[in-house]
Amino acid sequence: MRLVHCANPLRSLEQLADETGIEMGVLFGMVQHLEVWGKVRLIHTLTHESVLCIHPNAPLRPPADLGRFGSEFGSEPGYAALLALFTHGQRFGAVLRAAEDLQVPKRRLVQMTLYLLQQDALRELHTYVHCVGEPSPPDEADRSAAGEAARARWRLFRRLRPMFHGEHHLEEIMWQERLSRDVLMDLLQAYEELLVCVVTHLDVTAL
Repeated sequence: MRLVHCANPLRSLEQLADETGIEMGVLFGMVQHLEVWGKVRLIHTLTHESVLCIHPNAPLRPPADLGRFGSEFGSEPGYAALLALFTHGQRFGAVLRAAEDLQVPKRRLVQMTLYLLQQDALRELHTYVHCVGEPSPPDEADRSAAGEAARARWRLFRRLRPMFHGEHHLEEIMWQERLSRDVLMDLLQAYEELLVCVVTHLDVTAL
């Protein structure tokens, strides 16, 4: 019951483990069972960097429990106006800024977004990385700060190279390699001519 009460799309499994005191291995097993039983749905933690768009099968009219929708969130913005915020796949942080024009408090918009995710009206998009070329090793003789940074970046590229086959999305790479988003984005920008990023809803590992 501790897990059920604490589960929240704004928290990662690591945070849930810390909050509930449940060992990570045990927590993974519990979550897998709950998913098989249809009691939970696994999504990545909702952050400013999350990319969401309207699900192609999303109901264009409000769902049957519109009464609950209205009682929880009020009449403004309406269901259609809310969906319109996600017409184009964009970062959730941008959606939050766009919602300011509708004078919707950020906390309320987060709650409404979670509702749309629960109703399968939205789906997540992920960025997969494909390597199309290999970088040349940096100059070992360059002892400047820029040279040191270039060598560190190149070593990181070689470390992550096995994950640049279009089968691992950014969140997975960050989680497995314990990298911050800033570090990973700096690497992608540095080698942008050698890396192709594809944004898709597909789970490429299932293809």
